[in-house]
Amino acid sequence: MREIKFRLWNIADKRMVEEPTCSYGEINDYFTSSQVIFMQYTGLKDRDGIEIYEGDIVFCLAKEEYRKGKDHNVLGKIKSDIAGQWQVVYKGETIGLPINWGGYVYKEIMGNIYENPELLINK
Repeated sequence: MREIKFRLWNIADKRMVEEPTCSYGEINDYFTSSQVIFMQYTGLKDRDGIEIYEGDIVFCLAKEEYRKGKDHNVLGKIKSDIAGQWQVVYKGETIGLPINWGGYVYKEIMGNIYENPELLINK
């Protein structure tokens, strides 16, 4: 069973809230849902032990058995599909199988889609 956690992107302040707390349905700093974007923890960590969240940009190795060819490096963003499975999106396509099925070796988190969108330009 994986830990259920979230972090928030504050749209107005353009800052990440790493450990939001809730009380009686209110998020700390009294954000409304139109002011923040929720990002869920995947239950996975990179090689340095850093937690991987939805919206993170990760550099990883796509293993041969999941790519029908040789192993190769991928820079992509983390997202969930309609079934709630975590995937890596690379060049606009979902590659391999959902990441929680073990098709990837996570090297490191390079940033996230809100603070570092330039990482995915032409990628």
